[in-house]
Amino acid sequence: MVTRQAPGNQFHFTFPAVVTVTNAAAARAVATSACALPDVPKGVRHCPAGFAISYRLVFWVQGQKGRGDDLVVVNPTGCQSVTGLGAVRTTSFGAGFYQLLGNAMGLRNASYHTFVGTRYARPV
Repeated sequence: MVTRQAPGNQFHFTFPAVVTVTNAAAARAVATSACALPDVPKGVRHCPAGFAISYRLVFWVQGQKGRGDDLVVVNPTGCQSVTGLGAVRTTSFGAGFYQLLGNAMGLRNASYHTFVGTRYARPV
């Protein structure tokens, strides 16, 4: 299950805030890709502006009681971090991750920009 957290109404997205992935192979591909992402580099980092957009990915086996506790949090803005897999990882160098995630969710031509959304322009 993929759940978007984006407080306020300042961003527009082309897909629902909660999407349940029913294709087990696609979900496994996302999990495998997330585990293969590089660790966040050590040392001082200068990241672009980070907005409060994040995605919670919960992996579980349908039909079993309760849900798994495998929670992965993807932050596509700022330093583009992925947590919940031990070491903090980054999608900065893993462009294919967002395409796999989008495919699993049934989104066509998904990319990093799909998950960041479009910021609404403020009226002048």
